[in-house]
Amino acid sequence: MSMTITAITGNITADPEVKFIDSGAAVCNFCVAVKRPFKRDVTDFYYVVAWRQAAETIGQYVKKGDMVELVGFMICEEYESNGEKKRQWKLNVDRFSFGSSKASRNSTADGSNDTQGGSCQQNNSNTQGDNNNVPTGNSGDEMPF
Repeated sequence: MSMTITAITGNITADPEVKFIDSGAAVCNFCVAVKRPFKRDVTDFYYVVAWRQAAETIGQYVKKGDMVELVGFMICEEYESNGEKKRQWKLNVDRFSFGSSKASRNSTADGSNDTQGGSCQQNNSNTQGDNNNVPTGNSGDEMPF
């Protein structure tokens, strides 16, 4: 099996919301704004999904503007919108850590890390699947599909 590991560090664009699927597993979809390293005036927005304990932890402790470090693998979700087939790439979180909060950065900086003005528009595609996240922020070996 081969897999590409992706790591991003950026700021949460909106308060994450935790939902529970029929099996009882927690899922948390959110968006992270990441400034490009050599083009600081360009921001990329990444859709992110976390499962189980990771979803609950992120939902409880992370707020809009907070910095997070995420490691995982990319998944492509296909869905229909207005009869048109669409795709959306998401980072499926395997490991995570918290950075500084927006409030603490603003007290020591000029607030240039503010993520206002950009957005990730979440689709309402199904959120079935599972990733076996454990409380430490690390996941098991099973794939969600």
